[in-house]
Amino acid sequence: TLAQLAEIQHATTWWADTQFFTPTSEVDGCRFQISPNPVQDFLNVAWEDCTLAPQKFTLLDVAGRTVQTAEADGPDARFDVRGLANGVYFLKMESPAGSWVEKVVVE
Repeated sequence: TLAQLAEIQHATTWWADTQFFTPTSEVDGCRFQISPNPVQDFLNVAWEDCTLAPQKFTLLDVAGRTVQTAEADGPDARFDVRGLANGVYFLKMESPAGSWVEKVVVE
């Protein structure tokens, strides 16, 4: 058929390619390295190419409760996770330009 020749996959459905972004991850262009992940002892966070670098870090459990906080001290931050229960946590990094959230697994 004409639709097959035009390589139309689903004639009753359309797809819009929409990009959503947070102001910091797209405009500021920060690159983060969170390691190791999964983590057993210490979680290290390093960043580069940030116009407005993160200043506050919050480690949250899956219920959204704050487990630990840290302030930026140079181009990196470190969390001691030895006392945390195994599971999934979320690391929220905040700067004046916005915030990022990354999933962290504690083993």
